[in-house]
Order: sequence, then C-alpha cells, then structure tokens
Amino acid sequence: RPAGRRVACRPRRAPGRRRRRRWRAGSARPSSRVHAAAAVGDRFTFEPGGSPIFGYWDVRYLKRAIENVALNAVKYGDPVRRVTITARKAGKEVAISIHNEGPPLSARELETIFEPFKRVSTAENSSKTGWGIGLSLVKGVCAAHGGKVTVQSQEKTGTIFTLVIPIDARAQVARAA
Repeated sequence: RPAGRRVACRPRRAPGRRRRRRWRAGSARPSSRVHAAAAVGDRFTFEPGGSPIFGYWDVRYLKRAIENVALNAVKYGDPVRRVTITARKAGKEVAISIHNEGPPLSARELETIFEPFKRVSTAENSSKTGWGIGLSLVKGVCAAHGGKVTVQSQEKTGTIFTLVIPIDARAQVARAA
C-alpha cells in the first residue's frame, strides 16, 4: 500500500439537469457515508479556492474525516440551512473548512469536543444517536497527516471546523501506517 497518493481537490459536475458542485478526492469508491450525504440533497455547497489543489494524502482516511464533519454538520446544524465546504491552499498546507449554522457550541464543549466518547449536551439531549468517536477520529487523521483540526462556534456566524494538513504528507502518513 503506498504511503500517500497524489489526489486533486476540485469540483466535478454531477450528472443530471442541475449543476451542482460535489467533493471529489482521488478515485476512491463511494462509501455508505457518501450515499448518506447524497440523501440530504442540495444541502452541501462546495467552494473551491481557485485552481485545483494537488497533494499527497491518504485519501481514504482524509475522505472519511471530511465526511464525518460534513455529516455532523447536517445532523446537528440548522435543518434548512446549507453546509458549505471550502478548500484553499495556504502556502505548503491546505485548509478544508466545513461551515454550518445552528446552535453554537459552548466554550466548555469546544475544549472537550475532540475527546473520544464525548458528545455535546445538545447531542446528548436529542434523539440523534452517536458514539462520540467521530471527531476524535478526525483529529487523529489530521495528526497522522501532520496537521490539525480546529473549531470555531458563535451564535451569529455558526460553527466552522477547519482541517489543516500539509500538501505533501507522505512522510507523516508512512510513519502513521
């Protein structure tokens, strides 16, 4: 298995009458989580940061991390607002942001949100199920790529998760494997 594979982060035109932007990462086959994302219809908007971004990442795990945050945004965000995914290159790194509107996270919840088996109070008190391991997986994937994940949450602007990873993560991915 190669340590990292060069993949592009660029929009792709979906089949059908409507023009939509969808996430495309390498040639990985869609998972059931992708099909779950497709079930929410037009809730996702992808805003590429200009030209395609090429890099060396473990596409399976990076895709899983992005799917996890994006589906959490749909699950816990405002049910009628769009979820925006933005990718931009910043020097030798790429920043992938997932933004949704909905109830903000408290300062206490922001401190513990990436810990395993931790769920925020709104998730605990809702009928939505979950184990509380998804965001710790996202943090681990970013760390394995030599990057980090951050979160900002405010009443007026919503919640933004940002995954920052190096463009060339071959050395880090090989060490993590």
